[in-house]
Amino acid sequence: SSVSGSAPPPARILAICGLVLEFIEVPTPRHGTLSVSGVAHVATILVAPPPWGALAVGGAVLAHQLVQRRPATRIAFNVANHVVTVSIASMAVGAIGAPPLLLTDQAIPLGYIAAAVAALTYYGLNVGLTATVISLATGRRFGYVLAINNRSTLLPDLGAGTLGVLLAAS
Repeated sequence: SSVSGSAPPPARILAICGLVLEFIEVPTPRHGTLSVSGVAHVATILVAPPPWGALAVGGAVLAHQLVQRRPATRIAFNVANHVVTVSIASMAVGAIGAPPLLLTDQAIPLGYIAAAVAALTYYGLNVGLTATVISLATGRRFGYVLAINNRSTLLPDLGAGTLGVLLAAS
């Protein structure tokens, strides 16, 4: 599919939601914080056809990182991580069917499959890429970094993915 025109209206609304949610964080049990933006990211994957989802999420992450005055290398990684993650998840959902129609016009099981693919691909790639970079930078084993970074955020991330699916369906 070619890129022409502008993003569909639901994708524009989710882009704004994603930008706002980038700035909302909740504390984790291990003295860290967790952004709730994943809710909008998963919904965007399900509603916005490529490349609109990746552009919306990448733009929101970039804005947040710039406002937070993160180092340039961290900004580059975080934006690229989200753009790649959302792009791959969007392509996976697109292989199942047209994203805006999956949760409304198709048989229910297809919508469930698309939702699972969107959430699992998004979170799996996001945490996998992050753990890989941290592992390489620190010399720690990948499995150790993956476990340490996600032991207190796995359930909230799964909850955010579920909320993203519900948001996309509404």
